[in-house]
Amino acid sequence: MRLSDVVAQVVIDPRKLINYALDPENPVGANKAVVFQQRLGYTKDNYEPLLQQIQAQALAIRREAPRSTR
Repeated sequence: MRLSDVVAQVVIDPRKLINYALDPENPVGANKAVVFQQRLGYTKDNYEPLLQQIQAQALAIRREAPRSTR
Protein backbone atom coordinates (compact mmCIF):
# COMPACT_ATOMS: atom_id res chain seq x y z
CA MET A 1 0.00 0.00 0.00
CA ARG A 2 1.33 3.43 -0.93
CA LEU A 3 1.41 6.38 1.44
CA SER A 4 -1.07 8.29 -0.73
CA ASP A 5 -3.53 5.40 -0.32
CA VAL A 6 -3.18 5.59 3.46
CA VAL A 7 -3.59 9.38 3.49
CA ALA A 8 -6.76 9.08 1.43
CA GLN A 9 -8.26 6.95 4.22
CA VAL A 10 -7.41 9.33 7.06
CA VAL A 11 -10.40 11.00 8.67
CA ILE A 12 -10.13 14.24 10.62
CA ASP A 13 -12.42 14.21 13.62
CA PRO A 14 -14.61 17.37 13.43
CA ARG A 15 -14.54 17.56 17.23
CA LYS A 16 -10.91 18.70 16.98
CA LEU A 17 -12.17 21.83 15.26
CA ILE A 18 -15.47 22.28 17.08
CA ASN A 19 -14.27 21.62 20.62
CA TYR A 20 -10.72 22.93 20.36
CA ALA A 21 -9.52 25.13 17.51
CA LEU A 22 -12.83 26.96 16.96
CA ASP A 23 -14.03 27.05 20.58
CA PRO A 24 -13.47 30.46 22.20
CA GLU A 25 -14.39 28.93 25.57
CA ASN A 26 -11.66 26.28 25.44
CA PRO A 27 -8.79 27.37 27.73
CA VAL A 28 -6.19 25.92 25.36
CA GLY A 29 -7.77 26.67 21.97
CA ALA A 30 -9.33 30.07 22.67
CA ASN A 31 -6.61 32.09 20.94
CA LYS A 32 -6.85 29.89 17.86
CA ALA A 33 -10.62 30.39 17.79
CA VAL A 34 -10.20 34.17 17.80
CA VAL A 35 -7.77 34.03 14.88
CA PHE A 36 -9.94 31.63 12.89
CA GLN A 37 -12.97 33.87 13.40
CA GLN A 38 -11.41 37.30 12.91
CA ARG A 39 -8.97 36.49 10.10
CA LEU A 40 -10.66 33.65 8.27
CA GLY A 41 -14.32 33.91 9.25
CA TYR A 42 -14.59 30.37 10.61
CA THR A 43 -16.56 29.54 13.74
CA LYS A 44 -18.01 26.41 15.33
CA ASP A 45 -21.14 27.04 13.27
CA ASN A 46 -19.41 26.95 9.87
CA TYR A 47 -16.51 24.55 10.34
CA GLU A 48 -17.37 22.26 7.39
CA PRO A 49 -15.65 24.30 4.64
CA LEU A 50 -12.53 24.59 6.79
CA LEU A 51 -12.47 20.84 7.36
CA GLN A 52 -12.88 20.22 3.62
CA GLN A 53 -10.02 22.60 2.81
CA ILE A 54 -7.71 20.92 5.31
CA GLN A 55 -8.49 17.48 3.89
CA ALA A 56 -8.05 18.63 0.29
CA GLN A 57 -4.71 20.28 1.05
CA ALA A 58 -3.43 17.26 2.95
CA LEU A 59 -4.13 15.07 -0.05
CA ALA A 60 -2.57 17.58 -2.46
CA ILE A 61 0.60 17.87 -0.39
CA ARG A 62 1.01 14.11 -0.29
CA ARG A 63 0.67 13.90 -4.08
CA GLU A 64 3.30 16.59 -4.61
CA ALA A 65 5.84 15.17 -2.15
CA PRO A 66 9.02 14.07 -3.92
CA ARG A 67 9.86 10.39 -4.03
CA SER A 68 12.66 9.03 -1.93
CA THR A 69 15.96 8.45 -3.70
CA ARG A 70 16.96 5.48 -1.56
